Amino acid sequence: VVEAEFATDEGVDLGGFDGRVRAEVGSRWVPSGCSVWEVSTERNVGSKAAEDYDKRDEAPPGWSMSGTAYVAVSLRAWRKRGEWAEQRTSDGRWREVRALGLDDVMSWLAAAPKTELWLADRLKLHPEELELGSRWWEERQRGTGGLFDRRVALAGRGEAAAELRRRIAEGAGSIVVEAVAVEEALEFIAAAGEASGELANDENLLDRMVFVSGRHALQRLLTEEGTEMVLVVADPDLGSAVGPSRHAVVIPVQAHGGAVVARRARDGTRDCVVVPPLDSRSVAGALDNAEARGRGIGFRRAQELGSLAARSASALRRELTVDPTIRLPGWAQADADSSVTTRRAMTAALLAGQWTAGSSPQSAAMSADREVLARLAGGDLDYETVELELSVLTGPDPMLALSGSSWRLVNPNEAWLLLAGHLLTADAIHRFLPVAADVLGERDPLRDLEGDEHFEALLRGVGRRYSRALRLGVARTLALLCIHGSNVALPSNQDAADLVRYCVRQLLEPDDADGIAPDVRVRRLAELGEVVPLLAEAAPDEFMAAVNQTLQPGPEAARAWFADASDNIGVGGTSSPHVHLLFALEPLAWLPDCLPYVADILLRMQVLDPGGRIANRPVATFAAIFSYWAPQTGIDHRHRLEVLRELHNRHRSPGADGDSVRALGQLLAALMPRGGSLIMSSSPPRIREYALPPDRVADEVVSDYFDEVLELLVSLTEHRVRERGDAAALLD
Repeated sequence: VVEAEFATDEGVDLGGFDGRVRAEVGSRWVPSGCSVWEVSTERNVGSKAAEDYDKRDEAPPGWSMSGTAYVAVSLRAWRKRGEWAEQRTSDGRWREVRALGLDDVMSWLAAAPKTELWLADRLKLHPEELELGSRWWEERQRGTGGLFDRRVALAGRGEAAAELRRRIAEGAGSIVVEAVAVEEALEFIAAAGEASGELANDENLLDRMVFVSGRHALQRLLTEEGTEMVLVVADPDLGSAVGPSRHAVVIPVQAHGGAVVARRARDGTRDCVVVPPLDSRSVAGALDNAEARGRGIGFRRAQELGSLAARSASALRRELTVDPTIRLPGWAQADADSSVTTRRAMTAALLAGQWTAGSSPQSAAMSADREVLARLAGGDLDYETVELELSVLTGPDPMLALSGSSWRLVNPNEAWLLLAGHLLTADAIHRFLPVAADVLGERDPLRDLEGDEHFEALLRGVGRRYSRALRLGVARTLALLCIHGSNVALPSNQDAADLVRYCVRQLLEPDDADGIAPDVRVRRLAELGEVVPLLAEAAPDEFMAAVNQTLQPGPEAARAWFADASDNIGVGGTSSPHVHLLFALEPLAWLPDCLPYVADILLRMQVLDPGGRIANRPVATFAAIFSYWAPQTGIDHRHRLEVLRELHNRHRSPGADGDSVRALGQLLAALMPRGGSLIMSSSPPRIREYALPPDRVADEVVSDYFDEVLELLVSLTEHRVRERGDAAALLD
């Protein structure tokens, strides 16, 4: 067909033929060459057809009646249509007359499955075994509010998508697409079929795709003639039913344990299109848009979702879903029927979060991690049994991801939400807390080594018994348990959150805390290193109380906190303890109740800071939190101004410490705009909920905020000069 024009809507009342068509090649239903069409739904079929025929006594402009066919169509049963057409053809008015009834239209639709599906969709009649590719993909995207779109589904998979499109373009035949899960393969197929819009000749293969989920429908479509289709086998059990076809047939298969296994090519490669894991950076970039930000997904959250996507596309989809009835993953559905051994192994994995557990006897960390998992499982389970039980949870939609010898929960927050309430018992919690104390309280043998000694010890393999992965996993579990402890059933006189807070307090402070020198306290915090931010998020009050105990004025505390001021740190030396403290304060500054205390701690750190080689300083963190033009916290600007006013009022009093007054002036001055000034990014909480900063700060808010900060700075400067005689305030 090279020309087709039909009246629609109100156009049917404007007179003239219902339609006209010009076809290069005819068919059983469409005459070749030019044809005019009259369509009717009248009950009296013969009378209506005769009435329409009699009033059409001339062809459309530019066409001749002798060179044009006349086609009458009725969506009613029309028994004597053949006789009717023969009589009108013999009149010689038109080149040919055809009559089509309801059964002709049905057979016509049967020969054009894509049109049949399109019509069914318009009539809201959805065949159970067939679905248009565009409709299938639209429904999948709707489940995530449009966020899991083509860019996300093909993140890092461009070459595989191009390979699939190339094979489809080659014509009829079977094309196997292998992914971690069949659902993931189907999403990839649909996304690869959708045109990118980047090229003018980029065909939208999705318009030709038909997703088939029934054996009868598949057998019918395999031999259908007409417009070339791309059949997508939506049910993996139908893969074996695919035979010779007039169309391209795409068969999704599961990489391991699926119903259909891809063939091996002669060169040993898979004879299929292999779908690689999603690329974390590409997913994060695809989620950096206005729609995602409107759903509360900022830059940091997009990075986290990118990392999650690399572990499991299914977990990413659930994290993005807007459907409250989304199907639970298999590992959560089957839990209630699991054996005691399986439940113990899952409990150990839930509590550990992540660990490194290879079989190499040379790795002390691996051996120690294995012992911890066995302790967490309880009973007489050894690690090998635990690992065998957990191996079944690394399938198509995994609870755990295994990379080399490293294990980790794919999505810790989701696992806790779905499993903690019925897996964690009082005994499990009481097994975990001593483990947390042992793992996180272990002394770092490298802590007291500096320069070359530190570097040489690293080369000799000196280090902690427990792996970095386990330490981070256990610290995260403490935070999760403190935040979601109400879901854990404990005896009436106990609260899981209280137990965690006590554990964190013991980790942060030496047993004989009273009278301990600041450097000893700082060393305890420094030993904890990169898990400090998680401990702070688990128990903010206990953390800030412990920090306050260490921030005693004087050179001893300054040397202990700001080790980067020393020249003794050489190649491979340790970082300054203040860096981990700043990293821990950043997420707390996103919590409204904690912000005043964070501001006070940063002020006390600024008093002690002698300057050093590391750019991460208290004044930079303060500027990021209280910036008015690029705030690194979601706390409202009015609340932040209240905190600044309170600091100002407290230190403008006659009894305020001079060093603190001077340090506050430096912090407020850091909020003033300077040419080329930068604001450091600030990490939000990893587990606790928080508000996102606005995409754009209104000009009037920036102006009002600036005016008030400037007023506070001027007021403090006047106080230092007039009342304290501190002329240096004019030069700071």
